[in-house]
Amino acid sequence: MNNTATSKVLTELQTELEGRLERLANSVGRSEPLAKDSGEQAVELENIEVKDELQREAELQLVLVNHALQRLEGNQYGVCIECNEAVAETRLEAIPYAERCIDCEAALES
Repeated sequence: MNNTATSKVLTELQTELEGRLERLANSVGRSEPLAKDSGEQAVELENIEVKDELQREAELQLVLVNHALQRLEGNQYGVCIECNEAVAETRLEAIPYAERCIDCEAALES
């Protein structure tokens, strides 16, 4: 993948994530008191937890996309931040904001 195509993919992903965060911020939150029925309260609280998790995930992905764009500008895109080896092209196609090669990512997650 060339730098122009990579930049386009990352910028589109950035725009998508920003839109998702805006929609989540505008969605119903805890502005109203919980229902009196305990069953309804449980559903409302679960919905709030799901929304909060979706928001956290989108925020994290946006940070990673922004870092990838910075690495692209600094000619460091596709280089593992741990071992300085090349990140596999197939990994970058699947996860364009990947910071680590598959081996370093696996070591981090274990």
